[in-house]
Amino acid sequence: MPEMRQIEPLRHAQFTELLDSMPEAVFLVDNDARVMELNQAAEQFSGRPASELRGTHIQVLGQALGLEPDHGAAETSLCVCHALRGEAVSQQRRVFSRPNGSAMHALVSASPVRDPQSKGNLLGALVIVRDITELAELRHVVDDAERHLAAGQMAAGMAHDFSNVLNSITQAATLLDMKQEAPLSERQPYVGMIRTAATRGIEIIQRIRESVAGSKGETSVVSADELLEEALETARPLWTRVSGLSVQRKYSGRIPLRVNAADVRRALVNLIINAIQAMPKGGKLMLGTSVKDHGAMISVEDSGPGIPEEIRPTIFSPYFTTKEGGTGLGLSGARRIVSAQGGRIFFFSEKGRGTKFCVELPIAKERKKKRTPA
Repeated sequence: MPEMRQIEPLRHAQFTELLDSMPEAVFLVDNDARVMELNQAAEQFSGRPASELRGTHIQVLGQALGLEPDHGAAETSLCVCHALRGEAVSQQRRVFSRPNGSAMHALVSASPVRDPQSKGNLLGALVIVRDITELAELRHVVDDAERHLAAGQMAAGMAHDFSNVLNSITQAATLLDMKQEAPLSERQPYVGMIRTAATRGIEIIQRIRESVAGSKGETSVVSADELLEEALETARPLWTRVSGLSVQRKYSGRIPLRVNAADVRRALVNLIINAIQAMPKGGKLMLGTSVKDHGAMISVEDSGPGIPEEIRPTIFSPYFTTKEGGTGLGLSGARRIVSAQGGRIFFFSEKGRGTKFCVELPIAKERKKKRTPA
């Protein structure tokens, strides 16, 4: 194996000074994977003085970093084996152990060192290790914060949906109380509303349990018309109390969807409630379903004042609201649900003429029936 060339004293001093000025740990090894030179950052990285490491095999360095002493763990983890085969390796993620036992995250790069005066004969390898422990810990903190934020938004969204359910129950109970002397046939629809709302509340609780358990929720085939009608029924106690509010339907038949029905229904309830609240003095609530470009389109439209242009870019943002006492989670939750089903939600709005929200979802594919052998 060719020996590393001797460097003149002055050039050696300059070379050492250059290495020590680098913040990364730098190791120079020969063809036998023995450490020939290292800088001050490498001493700190390994926890060993340069005098102990010079001339030793890379395995000694590996042991200082908590690597196994055999099976070429040090050569592989420090990318030396690649560099000594003439291959350059850039920024490989590695985790080592500090002398105190704590984890140390690093990026390892290695390059072959060749002799320019002898047709590029391989002399060894240059290994550069960048300590990114602080960056990795910061990333962990950020990820943890994002997880907590996502969990908080999910919990707040569920609370918002559950509040809608309780509001429906309260409104239906109030209407029922006003009709105590009415015949049973007139009171029965309000009892049905309370039962329907209670069922939706049970679905929300079940969804929370599934989320905690890590389940994405089961899907089933349901028609777009059916989902929209069930959402309208849940919101019935709200819109029946608005004087001058009419409901118009324009459906295109039973368009099959494979979705989590409870989730999509909650999203539609939010859209319908928003439409009702946009028309406190009455108006038209228009519901529709249709097929567009091989997808199902569900629309909820109001004849209210429209959405001001300056807030249109932010209406889907969590916690953004223009309503007094609002949570700003209805539309953001609806978009999250629709996106999870492989769909999208968008809107059209015109000042003084109302707003139309559109939910686009994929149509369920027909499953071929298995033929029974004759």
